[in-house]
Amino acid sequence: MALQEPKLYTLNEVLHDRLFRVPPYQRGYSWTAAERGALFQDLQNLRDLRRDEHFMATLVFRDTGKHEIIGGADRLRIYDVVDGQQRLTTLVILLKAIEKSLRMNAQKAQAEKVDAILVKEKKDLILLQTNHDARLTLEGYLREGHTGELDTAQTLHQRELMHAYRECESFVAEWANPLGLLDLLKNKIKFVFFVLEDASMVYTVFEVLNSRGLDVDWLDKMKSTLMGIAFEKKKKLPAGELSNVEHEWTEIYRVLGKERVLDADVLTIAANLCADEPPAKGFQEANALEFFRIEAHQNRLTPLEASKFLRQVVKTLHELLEDPRHRAICRVKQPRLLATAIQLCSRLKKDSKSQERAMAAWEKAMFRLYVLAGGDSRDRVGDCVRLASEIRNGNSSIQQIIDRFDDIANDDPDEVLAALNRIEVYDRWTPEEIIYFFLKYEEKLAAENGEEIDQVTWRKIWEKASKERSVEHIYPQKDPRGNWKGKGRQNVNPESFVHRLGNLLILPPGINSKVGTLAFADKVVIYKSVSGLHHVRKVITLRDWNLAAIEKREKDLLKFAKEQWWK
Repeated sequence: MALQEPKLYTLNEVLHDRLFRVPPYQRGYSWTAAERGALFQDLQNLRDLRRDEHFMATLVFRDTGKHEIIGGADRLRIYDVVDGQQRLTTLVILLKAIEKSLRMNAQKAQAEKVDAILVKEKKDLILLQTNHDARLTLEGYLREGHTGELDTAQTLHQRELMHAYRECESFVAEWANPLGLLDLLKNKIKFVFFVLEDASMVYTVFEVLNSRGLDVDWLDKMKSTLMGIAFEKKKKLPAGELSNVEHEWTEIYRVLGKERVLDADVLTIAANLCADEPPAKGFQEANALEFFRIEAHQNRLTPLEASKFLRQVVKTLHELLEDPRHRAICRVKQPRLLATAIQLCSRLKKDSKSQERAMAAWEKAMFRLYVLAGGDSRDRVGDCVRLASEIRNGNSSIQQIIDRFDDIANDDPDEVLAALNRIEVYDRWTPEEIIYFFLKYEEKLAAENGEEIDQVTWRKIWEKASKERSVEHIYPQKDPRGNWKGKGRQNVNPESFVHRLGNLLILPPGINSKVGTLAFADKVVIYKSVSGLHHVRKVITLRDWNLAAIEKREKDLLKFAKEQWWK
């Protein structure tokens, strides 16, 4: 039988005589405080309403056919978690939090019973083995109770697990009766318990479960669809095709856990670049999934080829966004789509100089359109989709590609700069966008002095890129000591100009907090300690700083912007 008859089990019955593992080709732990809070609320309602039971969810597993022997004769069967990983992991963490609370309250015998559920007699066995970078993080908590240091978390999976440890321990402490909570968990919450014996059903069932009215993660559904097709065509595909598909998805989720790449980008960007003629406004998740499904069913693209291309997209996006200069261009999806097209174009890969020229044109046009001109995710969508498809799949020359970028970002410079003269850039732009603007200005000033920019200083600025650490208001946002009285203009509120472009500087980490709200002369003393920043030197030469100085500097900066991004 491919599917065992589903049963209604308590958590105690689910966990009895079983070990669980999350396969590497599944997404890692990613529940947030919102999902954990909803689970905690279910448990509180069960207690407060004095109910005898509460149906919590459906859990689906695949029986691997493997087992571990403990105690000489007891066998623990090993199950892969197909659906319900996030909830099951959180409940296991909650059991550990209860065990820790029992020990702290001198209830050692009860704590040992819970520990025996979590860590088996053979100490190399734990109840639940998760995947990716989070594996050791969870093991450390279940074995030793280590909650870990949040600032050491390198991936989403690790960080959310560490948050889960803390939130579960706080929840247990607030409950105040750990034994009562343990009884409720083990015996009063119930699950529909599915076990699949035939691996070929895993992906079909997973796809159905993802379509039962809950929010669908389209990328997870794409994985299940491709694996299901691989199973259907197993006899017609090369040996090892399915295991290779699983490997590709293992690597996809490993990169996604580093949080540079948005899930929502991967499927749609991949479809837009793969299709010869993408929709006028580009693919959305649903029709992107359907595109790949049809391609795989009709043998135009095997499940492995589709998975490899999705992995290429993930890898390219991750590498693109590792560079903070590129992050400054990529607030909306269109620049990310076009940069991925350039990086994945086979013609441009063979011609590095042309690829560099294309990326330079991309950088200039996208910053002009989506930062300086204030474009958003609705602007020039069709133009960008068509150009991305042409770059990857067409035969346009490098000059034609550059011309197309100029056509897309064709906003009138005088209108754009007139608008910039009125907006509060500090609030409108991201930290990376502000830093990028002044980096380009710094490059211009350095060149005028026959120098290169100070790479060491700028590397430090990018590493700690934030408005609080790196973006200085010369005229301060607040003036508690009256150091700036009379520096504005009569009947002009400082709030109307402190966030404007002309009042901003970029400083290395640590310097911004030192200058604070000091008077201009005192700020200059600190500014002088900053080496290698030409745009800071220009400010130091001034005798005073007031609204007139801000307006003059803003005029100079906008003149530079026109020369930099429109000529």
